[in-house]
Amino acid sequence: MKLGLRVFFGYFCALGFTAWVTLIWIERELRPLVRQASEEALVETAYALAASVQPTLAATGKISQQQVDAFSKIAATTLSANIWGNEKKQLNLNLSITDAQGIVLFDTDPANIGKDFSQWNDVYLTLKNRYGVRSSRTNTSDEESTAMHVAAPIKKNDHLLGVLTVAMPSHSTQVYLEQSRANLHLYGIVILCGSLFVGALFTWWLIRSLRRISQYAEHAADRDNPLPQFAKGTELEKLTVAIDHMRDELEGHHYLENYIHHLTHELKGPLSAIRASNELLADEDMTHENRVRFVNTVEVQCARLQNLADRLLQLIRLEKKRELENREEVNIPALLQQEILALQPQAKKREVQFVFETETNHGILGDRFLLTLALRNLLENALQFADSHSVIEITERVNDEHLHLSIKNQGLLIPDYALPRLGERFYSLPHPDGSKGTGLGLAFVREIAHLHGGSFQILNTELSVTATIILPQNT
Repeated sequence: MKLGLRVFFGYFCALGFTAWVTLIWIERELRPLVRQASEEALVETAYALAASVQPTLAATGKISQQQVDAFSKIAATTLSANIWGNEKKQLNLNLSITDAQGIVLFDTDPANIGKDFSQWNDVYLTLKNRYGVRSSRTNTSDEESTAMHVAAPIKKNDHLLGVLTVAMPSHSTQVYLEQSRANLHLYGIVILCGSLFVGALFTWWLIRSLRRISQYAEHAADRDNPLPQFAKGTELEKLTVAIDHMRDELEGHHYLENYIHHLTHELKGPLSAIRASNELLADEDMTHENRVRFVNTVEVQCARLQNLADRLLQLIRLEKKRELENREEVNIPALLQQEILALQPQAKKREVQFVFETETNHGILGDRFLLTLALRNLLENALQFADSHSVIEITERVNDEHLHLSIKNQGLLIPDYALPRLGERFYSLPHPDGSKGTGLGLAFVREIAHLHGGSFQILNTELSVTATIILPQNT
């Protein structure tokens, strides 16, 4: 099944189920609401009629013939009333009046006169000074024969004279329930169709947008293929930009051009020095001291080229990694002590002191070789740019389950324009002695931190520079 049909089918099922549940809930709530409204009307009718017969019943203990004749005509009353599109032609009210013992004095059905209604709930509860109401079926097998009976007391000065009951069959309101149910179904179908139409439009728009992105991805090799345009900040716009970025990365044009450009720039210095020294060495009249000096220059520059090639190959292999291959428990403080000890001869020459502060031995689950390489590059970089007779402070702390390792050296501050570029391949600043590095050391640190799920940053602080590597702590 195509994606468009899947989306539309899922939307249809969700919408249809929601509409079905909503309609069932409304239908279930509709009948009680109608019954409540009908019951309220019957209560008011019962109490009004009870008040009308109270004087006669209080005076004579029975219903006058005039009232009997008037009430008897209720069942036979015809009318013509159009109620919400339904023609009503007769009254459906039934009346019953009993004395204080529940014996029927009057009923619209003469066969009930003289019967004892004191056990029916409407009469029984009213005689007990409670609200009397009941629903009963005249035919136990026919739900439509149910009638609601509401009773009202007939009193004089708090003395109960009798009970007047008003009854209405359920079929009187059933027509309105059926009409409301039909209207609900109609409105539900209209809303469902409208929602399906909107869903179809949305699905068409989504599939059309995805098809444009798909076509763009299929022709990614064509540099003239225009980038599909979507609203800024939307997921489709972000997806398109991501595919475009991936195209550039896969093609490798910028990657290769960047490497060739920087590598050529880095090779020019050593090659020029070697060429110049070689030309001077060809002079037979050169003194022995100068000859030794230029031979040393060639050796130094050759070593620099070798170092550049080795580091470049290491960085290329590192950048190709997508995840760590070898994970083990690495004790960072112990690893730092090891690298500090290896750099002590260079530090003594410049009279630089390492000061290491740690809270406790923190373990990191990672690649020991790569972490060693990152720490070595950080320490070497701090030592190269530190002032003579200064201190390099190394602090380690844990915050939010991440290990923060900071190395602060006292030396020249980094220019503001250079801070964002530190960590780029081949980008470096001149050392205090005038020499220049490969510009790959901090690139190593950045890539290694990223592979371990961490980050790297370098900032200027007061009279010092602080480099911080943040790694997830192994708990």
